[in-house]
Amino acid sequence: MYEYGELIKVAKLYYLKRKPLRAIAKELKTSIATVSRMLAEASRVGIVKFEITDPRERVEILERSLARRFELVKSLVISQNVNESQSSLKRLLALHSTNLVIETLSPGVIVGIGPGETIAELVSSFTRDHFMEDIKLVPLMGGWSLYDLEHETNKLVTEFASVLGSDYHILPAPAYVSSQNLRELIMKEPQISAITQLWKHIDTAIFSIGPEIEHGLFRQLVPDENHIHEAKKLGAVGDILGYLIDENGNVLDIDFNRKLVSIPLEELRNIPVRIGIGGGRLKYRAIKAALKAKYVNILVTDSETASRLLNEEGGIS
Repeated sequence: MYEYGELIKVAKLYYLKRKPLRAIAKELKTSIATVSRMLAEASRVGIVKFEITDPRERVEILERSLARRFELVKSLVISQNVNESQSSLKRLLALHSTNLVIETLSPGVIVGIGPGETIAELVSSFTRDHFMEDIKLVPLMGGWSLYDLEHETNKLVTEFASVLGSDYHILPAPAYVSSQNLRELIMKEPQISAITQLWKHIDTAIFSIGPEIEHGLFRQLVPDENHIHEAKKLGAVGDILGYLIDENGNVLDIDFNRKLVSIPLEELRNIPVRIGIGGGRLKYRAIKAALKAKYVNILVTDSETASRLLNEEGGIS
């Protein structure tokens, strides 16, 4: 009925340049009704095509695929803006984890808590409306007293317990000590061993997955650049509760790992519910390693990370 060129011109004016029908009709010296008919014709012959995308549907597909591919109990994926900063992403991941954490808690459970900015954001997302006095909170690693105190494990456990109204313990030991012998002595101290024995009875562990080591906890505990370069040469891709791991999730056989006061990752793997939270480019390799080694059986991550994990494993299914 109308020439192809005319239909394309009208479609571009309306859909690309966002001109109103009246302005288009005036420009083409025709009626508004004619412009409307031309737009309908452009759609009918395939010049204009409409696609409705539901981001939530895509996310649900990613969640199901992740859970199947990596044998997870559950996965939670959030839509990520490509321009999202790492700090904003941590806040979003933590906020979306709140209900998931609540679902895993029930009276009588013992909950292990890891350190870090993401877990701090998670704790701050809870309010006194989430009162849960019948649970017990336990640190998954020792603490520190010099830097970044707002993300220190004992502090987070104390704050979380205050919000929830729950029982808690702290671990009065440094996260990193000067020698392996000292670590062994510390672990035998009655006040320390009383807490570390609880690690064997934890029902739910909640922790963040560490980034590339030059951006993570390792740099804070051991700021020496030479140690960072050495660990990277040995294949470190990130950390889980302080332990530097390789691409397969194996704990690196290095002095640093032997001086950590943190739950052994073999013990972590025995905890029934292991919620690992992490996303973004800097955490990708550590997330992949944690999934391979089964340190995580509930993963909270972003859509870009989820897509990349699945694409490297053969695509979404």
